[in-house]
Amino acid sequence: LLACIESHAGRYRRYIKPVLSVSIDFYIRVFVRVYSSAAEVKEAPCRLAYLWQSAGCDSFWLQHVGQKKVNDKSVKYMPNHGPTVPSQKCPETGSSYLMGGPIWVDPIHDPSFVKTLIADLDRDKSRYAQYTKIKGMLTSVADELPDIPLYYNLHDLCKTVRAQSPKLELFRSAIINAGYRVSGSHANPLAVKTDAPSEVIWDIIRCWVKDHPVNIKDPNSYAGKLLAKQPTLEANFSRAQGALKKDDTPRFVPNPANWGPKTRHGRPPIQHNLPTKADRAREQQQQQQPPEQQQQIGEQQPEACNPDGQGEPMQQQPGGQSTGSIQQGEAEEHEGGGPAEKRQKTS
Repeated sequence: LLACIESHAGRYRRYIKPVLSVSIDFYIRVFVRVYSSAAEVKEAPCRLAYLWQSAGCDSFWLQHVGQKKVNDKSVKYMPNHGPTVPSQKCPETGSSYLMGGPIWVDPIHDPSFVKTLIADLDRDKSRYAQYTKIKGMLTSVADELPDIPLYYNLHDLCKTVRAQSPKLELFRSAIINAGYRVSGSHANPLAVKTDAPSEVIWDIIRCWVKDHPVNIKDPNSYAGKLLAKQPTLEANFSRAQGALKKDDTPRFVPNPANWGPKTRHGRPPIQHNLPTKADRAREQQQQQQPPEQQQQIGEQQPEACNPDGQGEPMQQQPGGQSTGSIQQGEAEEHEGGGPAEKRQKTS
């Protein structure tokens, strides 16, 4: 979305600076400042990049669209060299790559703007019904690494090798102990934003699997190829400072009841108590009968269950009386000692 806005702004010799970009529930919202400068528009390709994503794992590489070369007082803009992938196949799984973009790779937030927003929110918190949710979202934004555009999902990493997922703070501690920066993301509670390369991430996963073995039946699968490599880094999962959140502010607050998009305008409401299949079959059977018989059936009482307890409806006789009622009347005449001729005629 930011890359699209930047592209449209450049047509009018303008460029953008994002101050807040959030992904909330089912929508994305960005807030940008627009400036006019023909010289800055030339740097637009340097703020965009193509994405190379491995088809077999979560490894990815970024390739900037343009590059800027400064020589004394001269500045030259030119296309960037590529591709930035280490080889023609993914070094972890041997799979091919998926290419996407260009995407915005410059900072998507302005830290000073976010801090001012949080201060204003705390000052007038009585005005906001969802103060806790908004405060948690902005606090997560303020904690993000500003120069890292994308993130890993911890559960997706472990799902690739079919391993049990470690606690998020342990995984972040291993990255910090390896000498890299790490943070979360407001978009996902399991997000891992880091400047560590993908080979370091998978070495940490391999070290975790060594302590928590998994059963890989197919060694040629992506999981088998990932775990077949020996880690070049010995991961340290001891808790590191900075792996946990800095305060007790809840980051991901559940949505209130009835949250989300409502019914589309003009759509008829959902009808309840719709006729069942048996009701439709009974109505179709009545329509096929002569009008006189339809009137007699309409005057009948609701169908009764079979006295033998099988739950099947009784068959209707032409006279509008069920078979069960005829048998019951016959039994009463037998008990009352009625005429034999009448009993014979009834049977």
